[in-house]
Amino acid sequence: PLGPRRPFLLLVCCAAFGYAGLTFAQSFTAVAINLAIAFAFVAATTPLLDTIVLGGVSLHGHKYGQIRQWGSLAWLVSGLTAGLVLKHLPITTVPPILAILAALTVFAGLSLPDDRSRGRRLVMRPASEGTSPPLKLMIVFVAGIACLQGAHAFLYSFGTLIWQDQGFSSLQIGVLWAIGVVLE
Repeated sequence: PLGPRRPFLLLVCCAAFGYAGLTFAQSFTAVAINLAIAFAFVAATTPLLDTIVLGGVSLHGHKYGQIRQWGSLAWLVSGLTAGLVLKHLPITTVPPILAILAALTVFAGLSLPDDRSRGRRLVMRPASEGTSPPLKLMIVFVAGIACLQGAHAFLYSFGTLIWQDQGFSSLQIGVLWAIGVVLE
């Protein structure tokens, strides 16, 4: 009954368990394993969520640009809020907060109505009639996307650490990230 939301919600649920596991991780290896689990599941959620949103856009006639704009604004506000909250809470509160937020995402997704019956029926064609790209091109494309995601992860992780080392406050770092979102 969940339709295209099922894989997205399953991945977010698994990420929640990865984040929750961080609460109990006592060694570098345990932290690395839990982060790898959480990030492996989270990485796949963005394209799935875009697919779900684009399906809703085509079904309901919404404008994707406006949805994306509000999503970016929400990311900006949540980043600034997290920076302000973490000035008053220890860093050890981050994993449980991430786990709770991921779990809330799953519950919110479960509460959405299934409106697939209102949409058009997809006509399945044999693979021989499709327009799939050649395998080599697809491999290069996926490798390029993986490199792009890796660059973002590196920038987000180490950019903040470098700015902290240079004496920037959490608020200043949050503002720098917010400027990046606005410019994006």
